[in-house]
Amino acid sequence: MPNRAFLQPFFLLVNPPIYDFAAHDLWLKPLGLLYIASILENAGTRVSLIDYLDRNHPLVPKTKSNSYGCGKYYTQETLKPEAYKKIPRIYKRFGLSRQAAIAAFKGLVKPDMILVSSGMTYWYPGVQEAIGCLKEVFPNVPVVLGGAYAALCGQHANENAGADFVISSYGLTELSKLVEDLLKYKIDVPKSFNIFPAPSYRYYHKPGYAVIRTSLGCPYNCSYCAQSALTGGYIQRKPFKNVIEEITGFAACGINNIAFYDDALLFEAERHIVPILQDIIERKISVAFHTPNGLHSRFISPTVAKLLKESGFVSPRISLETADPERQKVTGSKVTNAEFQAASELLKQVGYKSGEYTAYVMLGMPGQDLSEVENAIKLANQCGAKVSVSEYSPIPGTGDWAKIRDTLPSTDPLWHNNSVYSLLGQEDRKKIESVKQLAKNLNRSFT
Repeated sequence: MPNRAFLQPFFLLVNPPIYDFAAHDLWLKPLGLLYIASILENAGTRVSLIDYLDRNHPLVPKTKSNSYGCGKYYTQETLKPEAYKKIPRIYKRFGLSRQAAIAAFKGLVKPDMILVSSGMTYWYPGVQEAIGCLKEVFPNVPVVLGGAYAALCGQHANENAGADFVISSYGLTELSKLVEDLLKYKIDVPKSFNIFPAPSYRYYHKPGYAVIRTSLGCPYNCSYCAQSALTGGYIQRKPFKNVIEEITGFAACGINNIAFYDDALLFEAERHIVPILQDIIERKISVAFHTPNGLHSRFISPTVAKLLKESGFVSPRISLETADPERQKVTGSKVTNAEFQAASELLKQVGYKSGEYTAYVMLGMPGQDLSEVENAIKLANQCGAKVSVSEYSPIPGTGDWAKIRDTLPSTDPLWHNNSVYSLLGQEDRKKIESVKQLAKNLNRSFT
């Protein structure tokens, strides 16, 4: 292991592998960890980042990427945990192999502190593995766990993840205090998301795409979403020139695809996204933009639709979730069928053809029968949208959680898995697959 000869603290940041039945790199980057990397760099520390999910890492067998930088992860079949023994699907591990990760860790100077991120709550086996490997290579280095799993399942993470410290609170204050207490080094963290530095992508050999945020949180509080628990509110970045500079910087580095991670990108559009897109067009920035988190139909005005098209948004994704008016109301009232239909028509008017935009439809919500899902799929298809079926996931911190937590077999976060939760209902698996097939068949009508 290389000798240590530096005075500044050295931080190792790690994004763990995924254990699940399925996973795909759909503009998936540990954005929170990338912001922290920039903040630590600005504080004068040394930083290294190892992302198990970097498909272009030199130690990962090569996988193909599509024209938008997305693709399949390197995959290994693995044993199912006891909770999944009866699930008739193959359980897999996605990302950098354990052996390759240990080799990468051993090639580093011993860090002063290790920061580990976490995503979906039911991906915690990957967190356990990563922390186990880190403890094996760096046995006396403090490991700090943060991210969604740590925030939403703090007790479970404290008892099972293997980290020395688990940060379950929102913001960076707790991390800053840990650094000061343990390393005797002061880090000035930004007081607001408004003044966050651009996320650092310099640790990636070939990013393929970049992900950014122009806002944090969401002004809505949908019953199935945990954003309010994770972000502590809603804030849009101002001045928006910071967003433009970020995008310009990525484009100058040859990154041709940028995905917005905003949960409400179009909220108060005239004061936010409209001037941003106008500036992008004026500067003739030529990149493809993507919206994996879905857009709100009600905010797609003629002006917004025109700017989305002219600035380079590819296959805009719109949140429909359900076509049932009553469920739309009780889950958050963020969309109506009329608003979705109007948004689809506006996208067509500005040049998007049928099949060139996508609607998210949710399957498996509590009390939802499959006919409701079929109706949503058919409505989206009639409006010219491809359909992406998303299976419902029961997540702590959501409005639905109190109603459904006692219906789960245990408190193990593995039961939050969307691929598993639908099997707990009364519907036959073949019927569920037939609904998914309906969406696939209708999508083919656009090809």
